[in-house]
Amino acid sequence: MIKQCRLVEPIHCKLGQTAQDAAKTIKESGLRQIYVVDETMKPVGIISISDINGRLVAEGKGPETKVEEIMTKDILVFDDGGSVLKAYNEMKKLNIGNCPVTEHGKFIGILTINEALDVITNPTIELN
Repeated sequence: MIKQCRLVEPIHCKLGQTAQDAAKTIKESGLRQIYVVDETMKPVGIISISDINGRLVAEGKGPETKVEEIMTKDILVFDDGGSVLKAYNEMKKLNIGNCPVTEHGKFIGILTINEALDVITNPTIELN
């Protein structure tokens, strides 16, 4: 199960925040993307540096643009009780390096494809 994995801290911003807020959080985190959550902490989108360049800067939008205007909405999300192997296969198929993990719909962390592979290849961990 995914709950067997070490998850990365859930870096996020909330719907209604500005693109500038998201960019600052990305810069401070050292990551290349940030997840967007709703009022219940459910992941609903992702903003990458390329989204900021392509959907904000290139289109001449200002820093006060809301995150929901530039985020990618169709994102892969897994529950912490889900299969690590399924998560790994989905991430590999979609060529993505990480995805948000939820517990009862609430964002609790980020699963990386490398962590999933480590768990899958560890003979001492039972995969469900």
